[in-house]
Amino acid sequence: MGVGTVIDLRYPEEVARRGRVPEYDGLAYYNLSIEHRPHKQATLARDVETVRFLADRYAEVLADGVVEIAQALSVIAAARDAPVVIHCAAGKDRTGLLTALVLALVGVGDEDIIADYALTDLAADRFVADWQANAANPPITWPGYGRAPAEAMRLTLKELAAEYGSVSDYARDRLGTDDALLAGLRAHLLDT
Repeated sequence: MGVGTVIDLRYPEEVARRGRVPEYDGLAYYNLSIEHRPHKQATLARDVETVRFLADRYAEVLADGVVEIAQALSVIAAARDAPVVIHCAAGKDRTGLLTALVLALVGVGDEDIIADYALTDLAADRFVADWQANAANPPITWPGYGRAPAEAMRLTLKELAAEYGSVSDYARDRLGTDDALLAGLRAHLLDT
């Protein structure tokens, strides 16, 4: 597929336990763990409200992961000639948040970002089934496990805007991005 860059957002322990993409000539691999406060979502209490929990976790990542998020944006902006793959363990929380930031920074509207994020929910049943099929995993107690409700991303974007002004303001003021990085993202990701 011509992938030139992989950004792995998992914790180093997750990479050690589950492995990483094989090395090959021309592949740039980055392990940038943007989440600093792990949560065992599968075993949360049944009464933990899904949307509020996820939005709070995403706010933590936005606050704690500024160094790694800024690095990821720089890597994406610099990868002009080949596709970039971004992933974590489930592909919805860390990956969903970074993808939402990237989409916003290249001018995609909130409703399209929210709809893109919510597409991940289509894979939730399969994700849960795979989790349950592995006897080493604890039983799932939280009904929100593996879910990607649109309202979680809507609330995240609303609260990010309330705190920072906009995604662009967050990127500039908290991540230290500049116009050159934003131009690099647009050049790499948009057809003009």
